[in-house]
Amino acid sequence: MFRRLTIGFLVFCTFLLKGQTATKFDNLVDSANKYEFIDWNLSYSYAKMALENKDADFSYKDIISLNTIFDTYYQNRNMLDSSFSINKRSLKLATENKDSVLIAYSLNNMAGVYDLAGNYSSAVDIYKSALVLLEKLKETKQIANTQYNIAIPYSKMHMPDSARYFTDLAFAN
Repeated sequence: MFRRLTIGFLVFCTFLLKGQTATKFDNLVDSANKYEFIDWNLSYSYAKMALENKDADFSYKDIISLNTIFDTYYQNRNMLDSSFSINKRSLKLATENKDSVLIAYSLNNMAGVYDLAGNYSSAVDIYKSALVLLEKLKETKQIANTQYNIAIPYSKMHMPDSARYFTDLAFAN
C-alpha cells in the first residue's frame, strides 16, 4: 500500500513539475528512470508499460533511454545475450540518427557487457572507440567515466600499468 502511494505521489509530482503537458508515457519513463538502480523489477515494468503507451512525441532517444533500463535489468539478471542485443539496437538507432553522443554511450554500454562476459580485450577496444568520440565532443564528464571504465578490464587482464594509466587520466579530469 505504501509503495503504491509513494509511486502515485511521485507520478503526481512529476506531472505538476512538467506542467499539464506530461503524458502517461512521460510519467512512466520518469518512473522507470527513478527506479533503475533502486528496484530493477519495478523499473523494468515501468519501461515495458511506457513502450505500450507510446505517444506522438516518441523518438529514437526515448527508445535508447528505455533500452538502457532494459540493459540494467538484463545485466542484473546475468542475461548478457539480451543485454548485448538491446545495446546493439541502441547503437544502430544512434548511428542511423547520426547522434554521436548516443553512439558513444551505446558503445560504453556494449563494452560493459563484454567486460561482464569476460571478453576484456574487446571491452577495452570498444571503450577506446567511445573515448575517441567523447573527446571529439568534449564530453569531459563522460571522458573521465570512460577512462575509468577502460582501467577495469585492464586490471582484470593483470595489466596494472595500463589500468593505473587510465585511472590516473580519469581522476585528472
